[in-house]
This record gives sequence, structure tokens and C-alpha cells, in this order.
Amino acid sequence: MVGETSPANGNQAQKQRRRKKWWRKAISRYPGYALGRILHAIASVIPHGACGAISTIVGLAAYLFLVRDRRRAIDQLARVLGSERSPRDIRRLARAVFVHTASVYIEWSVLRRWSAERLEQRFPEAARDLRDLAVRVRAGGLGVVGLTGHLGNWELLSLFCSRFAPGLLVPIANRLYFRKYQEFLHRLRAETGLRVIYNDESARKVVEAVRNGHLLGLLTDQEVRTNACVFVDLLGKPAQTALFPVQLARKLKARLTMVFLVREGSSYRVVDRGFFEVPHTSNVEADLLEATQLWTRWLEEEILRRPEQWSWMHDRWHARPDRPRRHVDRGRRIE
Repeated sequence: MVGETSPANGNQAQKQRRRKKWWRKAISRYPGYALGRILHAIASVIPHGACGAISTIVGLAAYLFLVRDRRRAIDQLARVLGSERSPRDIRRLARAVFVHTASVYIEWSVLRRWSAERLEQRFPEAARDLRDLAVRVRAGGLGVVGLTGHLGNWELLSLFCSRFAPGLLVPIANRLYFRKYQEFLHRLRAETGLRVIYNDESARKVVEAVRNGHLLGLLTDQEVRTNACVFVDLLGKPAQTALFPVQLARKLKARLTMVFLVREGSSYRVVDRGFFEVPHTSNVEADLLEATQLWTRWLEEEILRRPEQWSWMHDRWHARPDRPRRHVDRGRRIE
């Protein structure tokens, strides 16, 4: 019949589409990877005092060229803060967000070369607070589920933990979509002494980390595709939020905490919201919802205190209660 496509032709067309897709990915990823390696090499040798100027240049360039991210950041800032700030102030704040995000990676690249002694001389309060956190975590006899987010400098938080409280933090991370990026970043993290658990690994590793007294590190502020989620209020709008952190804590009867490393002037300060526990009543769904809304409210409070330090480029409210983002979970079970 006219218009029909034979199986052979269909397979050939599919192969052509795959080849085109592969070339598009190669063209976009390899130059980006090369640029990232070059920027890291430069950042690794510059003095710490130059971080601010370089972060400003890189951040403003990203603000100029990353049009989609810029528009999303401005739109989301305007929705949340538009009643308090003028459009000009919102654009100025969006530029500050890009500059801060650049500083996260540039300053991490510089400071990861420093010894623990040199870091403590430069950031004595952060060293003291993280050691105190380690004592309180280990005093409970069971590990703690630690929540943080893309607020402040999350990369430096991991670095400081590995330097000032070795063995305390075990972060969970997503594997990056491009293998070379993934291998490069994993090597950099491993060099600082971090033992990273990736989200496609066995849940047994996660459970053992908590049972062995570690602080399990989870970046929980962004939207993830999972069936184990709930919608809670974040900055005045329902946000799809993963239940895994509170499910894990409730199952293991472990405490949770929320910790950030935020910039204050030319230094950093640890924000520690203290320990809390998931309610343990006969209504499991209500318990999980209450605990998730609690830590989300704490996150919201910290974002509003320093909006320029949160990653507004992420489409946090993409999913809606009538259109959640779902996928088939990988069968991870907490045992």
C-alpha cells in the first residue's frame, strides 16, 4: 500500500536517527568537556584571592550566553520575589546567582589543593562547627540522614567534611550523563577522601552507611523523577519532592539533619538546623508528608535569607500535582 514503510526501511531510518543523535551529542559534549578541563586546570593554579574576579567574569558570561537558564532564573525569581523587588532588581539578583554558581566550582577547584591545616587557618569557624557536628552524629550510635541542597557551596561542604571530619560524610550522587565528565569528577572527589555512593548502586550500601554511623549526604532540593514522591509547598508553589530521605530515616529509626555551607562576606559559615526525627504513628503517609514538609520549610527559610546563593536555573516546579514526573523506579528497597 502507498505510504507503508517496510521493516527494513524502518530499521534503516532508525539507525540514521541514532547516528544523527550520536553526532549531536558528540558535538555538544566533547567541546564542553574540553572547556571544563581547561577551566579546571586554570582554576587549580590561580590564587584564592583571584576567585572572586574570575567567578564574576565566568558567571556574567554564562548569564549572557545561557539564554534558557537565564530566562528560567529570572522568571522563577520574579514569581517568588517580584512583589518585593523591581524587575531591575530581579535581573541584578539573577546575575548574582550565576556569579555565585561559578564561584562554587572555581573556589572548590582552588581550595581542594589546600591541606586541612591551611583550610582551618582560613576557615576556623567552619572547621569547629563540622567537628562538633561529627561528635553529635557519632554520639547517637547510629548514623544520620543529612539533607542539604544547591544552596551556598555544596561542593565545599563535602570538601570541608573530608578535611575536618574524615570519614564522617558519605554522599549519594547521580552519575553524570557523559562518561568522561563522570570519570573526571569522580576522580576529583575521590582524591579528597570522599567515598561516594551512586544512586544506581545497591540500597544496601546506603543502609550500611547509616548503620555504621556515617552522615549520609543527600542533595534534596531539586526535582527528581520517582514514583516515591509527594507534593509539598516550596516558596508558595507545590513542588514534587522525593520521599526517600524520610523513608530511609523512618525505616532505620535514624535522625535527620539539614546542613548548608553558606557564604558570608569573604568567608563561609555552617548553617546547622539540628536533628529531627520522622514521626512514627500508624499513618505512614502522614508521617512522611509531615517530615518532608518540615525540612522543605527549613530549606525555604534559608533560600529567602540568601536568594542569590540558590540555583534558580533549575526548573524546580516543572511537575504539577495534575502532571507529576514519573518513571519506573529501579526496585530500590530499604532493608
